[in-house]
Amino acid sequence: MRAVIIYLVIMFLLGSTVFPEETSLKMPNTIKWHAALELASFRDDLIVPLGFHGPGVIIGSSFQHNRGEWQFDLPLSYKFDFVFNRYSHMGMAFSLDINPSLLKSIDLAENQGHFKGGLAFPFKINNYFPFSWDDAHLYWFTIRGIALAMEWTTPAASDRAITLHLEIPLLNQISRPPAYRHNKQDPGLAWGGFKSTEAKRNYKTVSWADYQSVRIRGEYVSTPKSSWILEFEYDHATMPKEAWAISTSLRYARKFRSW
Repeated sequence: MRAVIIYLVIMFLLGSTVFPEETSLKMPNTIKWHAALELASFRDDLIVPLGFHGPGVIIGSSFQHNRGEWQFDLPLSYKFDFVFNRYSHMGMAFSLDINPSLLKSIDLAENQGHFKGGLAFPFKINNYFPFSWDDAHLYWFTIRGIALAMEWTTPAASDRAITLHLEIPLLNQISRPPAYRHNKQDPGLAWGGFKSTEAKRNYKTVSWADYQSVRIRGEYVSTPKSSWILEFEYDHATMPKEAWAISTSLRYARKFRSW
């Protein structure tokens, strides 16, 4: 968790320093909180070639800074899922998702909406604990990297808007458990695996053949202070054996502070 805190601090400082000199445009800063329900699916062939599916909850917050044509976002989400397979074998999943992005406005023709493009820097920890099959080891799927990010917004009414957001990976590193375990019990399981030293060992740079991912998000701003967000995430890795982490969530976001 220390690395996560350092990552957050660095990204926050980056968001306040990488922009060009301020123009006469406003510099709004916004903090939001969000809560969500999701349907999640996990499969890790290291333990069993079966998909585990089930409901989950998400809580989190986000910070946004705008300056001129630039937009910096720093969302953070924590997820808990209770999953089971078709034989009613149960498991749990704990996930941490930090996804800073830096986008720049790109001019479109009149009445075609507002388009932004740039980069996202995803950092996702997916800790999977299929205790009905193995109650002594953690199975993880951790991702960090750089993704191409695109966002299109169109007004729906005087104070309402619809935004579509897409991310696809450019350069990524992933961490996965070894194919063979030589220890009887993993440490740190009582904390959802976030304090485990096992998941910090073996980041490897991967190509598109070894790792595929997409994040699609649609947001409807229903009032000046609230919005509804429908998001789909897909992650698939082939090493050391195949693993999937898939989720569809419906979130309610509320503006906490703006200055």
